Amino acid sequence: MRDGQYEKVFRGIRAVQRTQGVRDQLVQAIERGDLRPGEPLPSERAFAELLGVSRVAVREAIRSLEAVGVVEVRERRGSFVAGGARAGLGR
Repeated sequence: MRDGQYEKVFRGIRAVQRTQGVRDQLVQAIERGDLRPGEPLPSERAFAELLGVSRVAVREAIRSLEAVGVVEVRERRGSFVAGGARAGLGR
């Protein structure tokens, strides 16, 4: 493959960086104790507006934290800090 053809195959990673930024801020808030187990997170819309990112970035960050047991997503109720959130951080 020639250099000019890579542009057709690969795209920028800005969205991943935004998702990681959202995730990092959530983790830091939990580690500091600003968010405690059982506390609700802001709605996707409110959180996205607060951080200046897309709802997709917020949703992906929350889903990745759900996968490691830091956040619970309850259908039609929202997202909450999981009971064992600090243990799930592994830090």
